[in-house]
Amino acid sequence: MVKISGFIDEIDANFHEQVKVAADIGLKYAEVRSAGGKFVGLHPQEDILGFKRTLDEFGLKVSSLASPIGKVPIADPFETEWERFKRFIELTAQFETTNMRVFSFYIAQDDEPDKYTSEVVERMSRMAEYAQTAGVTLLHENEKGIFGDLPERCLLLMNKINNPNFKLIFDFANFVQCKQNVMAAYEMLKNHVTYFHVKDEDAITGESVVAGQGNGNIEDILKLAIADGYEGFLSLEPHLVNFAGLASLEIDPHTRKSDMNGEEAFRKAHGALVEILGRVE
Repeated sequence: MVKISGFIDEIDANFHEQVKVAADIGLKYAEVRSAGGKFVGLHPQEDILGFKRTLDEFGLKVSSLASPIGKVPIADPFETEWERFKRFIELTAQFETTNMRVFSFYIAQDDEPDKYTSEVVERMSRMAEYAQTAGVTLLHENEKGIFGDLPERCLLLMNKINNPNFKLIFDFANFVQCKQNVMAAYEMLKNHVTYFHVKDEDAITGESVVAGQGNGNIEDILKLAIADGYEGFLSLEPHLVNFAGLASLEIDPHTRKSDMNGEEAFRKAHGALVEILGRVE
């Protein structure tokens, strides 16, 4: 059976409210990203301990620590990001998870990504080796504007890094944003995908939509994955409404027009995924 998780900071900025609503929905897992619009790893240690107590209080485990590591320009000094990376690796133990989301560095829009292949591979390999010693699996998210935004470069990273603690997240909507054939992307990458971000997008309007209503081929891909024995996490990342910290997460941020609040949008997204799984499973 697949396991549903989610970016619960889309429910509310307040961490206690995030966890309370997620538990009420029926989630047993959460993908921890931010509190008060700020990444959890940037909060004081006292706050982090409080976040973990809240998760324990409501019986939620952490499917992955959604770090921002690698979501910085490739031109920035790596040692600054390296020190931040080690801090987030420490946090995985505190949140009792062995998964951490990472990115492969922003490339300037007027630049050529391929000329940074060696630099990106060197950086990501160093992080993967460090993570391996800590018993942590790095989950690379395909994100618009980073080196690994297209399926071909995601596959290149997997082949070049070749580390068992470096795997792929498959984000449906992010491939739509990059104007990719999402089904073809999955076929290319499926042997390396160990985690899904459930977010859909309308390719024409560029707006985030409920899973199954966009061009992400979510239902068809999940049907294939489950038929092949996938039993990992499906992490809800609806992006249906504006929420604290959203603008800092996108290279081309845009306003969500919705009458829903965060909780309503998250419940709607969860219901849509449950319906899809009901048909698929």
